Amino acid sequence: MNNLLQTNSAHILLNCISPEEYIQKSLEIQLTRGEKGIITKLWLTKTGYVIDDIMYARNRNTYWKSIKMGTPEERRARNQKRWKKHNYLNSITSKRWSKDKIQLFLKKNKKVKNGEYQYTDAQLAKQFSTTIPGIQYWRRKQILCHKIVEAMWPPPKHKEKVFLNFMTKGEKQLKKLLINSHTL
Repeated sequence: MNNLLQTNSAHILLNCISPEEYIQKSLEIQLTRGEKGIITKLWLTKTGYVIDDIMYARNRNTYWKSIKMGTPEERRARNQKRWKKHNYLNSITSKRWSKDKIQLFLKKNKKVKNGEYQYTDAQLAKQFSTTIPGIQYWRRKQILCHKIVEAMWPPPKHKEKVFLNFMTKGEKQLKKLLINSHTL
């Protein structure tokens, strides 16, 4: 281990200031996984960072993102396969959502304590007889509506009613409304 610590590679890694720099330098340096593991433990102790900081930086590194997510074509193929698997759209289901259906969606589309949605896209797609992209569309509209309502001054008296009316509008229309609400 002493021989390892005296190498130039170990010196470079141990002198990194941030997890992002550590990840980048570890990609450039030729050490075995075991040697990098030893140096990582020493670096964490020295800097006070924790392994979660390293993982966070690694997940945002372009090299590791490409390894994890694959090429754009691979991602597209993976998404299309998932969408086909969870396509619950049928010819009986109306493409236009009623206000009751939108209200039910708003009730079910809640986030839990850790910031994740209570139901996955696939679960909601099945419940609402639609597709994953359809659910993602409605989630984007909900986020836009929240931003528009929050930007309104004075605040509307009947927020829920105003919110529901906004949810019946198209996504492009909502984006224009949001831009206009910030320019007033």
